[in-house]
Amino acid sequence: MGDGLVSASENADVYGPLAERVGARLLRREPPPVPVVAVVGSVAVGKSTTARALQEALLALPERPRVELIATDGFLFPNAELDARGLTMRKGFPESYDLPALLRFLADAKAGAAELRAPVYSHEWYDIVPGEEQLVQRPSLLLMEGLALTAAEIAPLYAEYPHLGPVLPAMGYSPAQLRALARSIDAVPADVVVSGTPIDLAALLRLNKPVVRARYELAEVETPGLGGEIDRFIERTGLAHATGAV
Repeated sequence: MGDGLVSASENADVYGPLAERVGARLLRREPPPVPVVAVVGSVAVGKSTTARALQEALLALPERPRVELIATDGFLFPNAELDARGLTMRKGFPESYDLPALLRFLADAKAGAAELRAPVYSHEWYDIVPGEEQLVQRPSLLLMEGLALTAAEIAPLYAEYPHLGPVLPAMGYSPAQLRALARSIDAVPADVVVSGTPIDLAALLRLNKPVVRARYELAEVETPGLGGEIDRFIERTGLAHATGAV
């Protein structure tokens, strides 16, 4: 999936079953309220690809639901507004988003508004596209990709790791970090969270919404692979001789 494409096996083994689980939880009732599913993750991990693949799998369900996908990038302030507010170098941080507009959009969507319009962000211009909007007409389910609501304890991570951008990171699992992560997830106005973390967040956190895990497996595609690199490191550093390993 690193190239932005999803294979047939991934669709069959991952997104099809995931869509069935999400659909079984959230498509048993007629909206409103419209179910909202949050798709979150770190930068460049395939978040947008995952959201698109999940949307396509949901659309293929027997119920043929109406599924809309909205990216929170559209709720960034335009570059001119960021410049006027002195936030150009803070683009991607929570304060660079029009969060009241985002929350109004989500509240209206969940309430079953007949027609909503969301601003559109261009990843070619890296700015909001003037006059262009995405029309949303009372979907059966709304996918939101890339939410930016964080607890105060998590906010400093964005200064330390600015490449994270407008996503919610799970940067540690100490008791304090877990509490901050739980508050951040609880603050997101979604009905279910799709988690791609290696651990089972639902087993560690008491959340106000269900968590569906997106499972995956690691397959080495290049040689010498992880084991080979470890062997090289041990040989290069002399650790094998120091520890008596052979």
